[in-house]
Amino acid sequence: RVFVWLTIVSLAIYLLKKKGWKCDKPNRHEIGWQIVALTLFLFLATVPSQLFYKGLLAHRYLLPVFISLNFGAVYWLLHSKFEAKLKRIAVPLMGVALALGNFWVYPQRIAMGWDSTLAHLPWHGLLKQSEVFIKTAGSPYENVGTAFPNIGSRELYELNGVKEGFIEKDLATNCFVLYSNIMNDFTDAELDMLQSNWEVLFERSEAGVFVILYKNPNQTVCAN
Repeated sequence: RVFVWLTIVSLAIYLLKKKGWKCDKPNRHEIGWQIVALTLFLFLATVPSQLFYKGLLAHRYLLPVFISLNFGAVYWLLHSKFEAKLKRIAVPLMGVALALGNFWVYPQRIAMGWDSTLAHLPWHGLLKQSEVFIKTAGSPYENVGTAFPNIGSRELYELNGVKEGFIEKDLATNCFVLYSNIMNDFTDAELDMLQSNWEVLFERSEAGVFVILYKNPNQTVCAN
């Protein structure tokens, strides 16, 4: 989205400079100003409530604001008095930049807004492969600890009638832990422990997304 912001800031500076740093009176019947009003309304309806609830601090709740900003940037660019050549470059560049953003995958220990990017798509197939391996190994779901978005009854995720599900991770009591880089709730200390001490039973990756099934080296835990 950095290209969208650059476009908006560049347009604002260009228009204000051209008008002697004076802003025209808003015309509520003009589409451009209606998009601005919509963006401001969505921002005020979304952001203040996020400050009071930790669970709302996520990219997905800002998607309406981002979409409105995208429409606004394209509209203002096309209807500005920029040179036609500049428009022909800027609009496709913005579209390509937004599309390519879906292929950006951050390093493993940096949290990423997976639910706001199509980069998460390989996760679903990889999870299926993990489930097949776990079932084949004869381990029940409740023996496998994991993190959001993979905790709880499979029915909640797949509408398949399966009431069993993976449990929330606890490295002191879990015999198995299913980890993927789309999970932001593993601490660096937990990842260090998994990677240095635990046995890798299953590992698959695709397009920057990976899943790993670890086994606890503590045989007492697995025996229970």
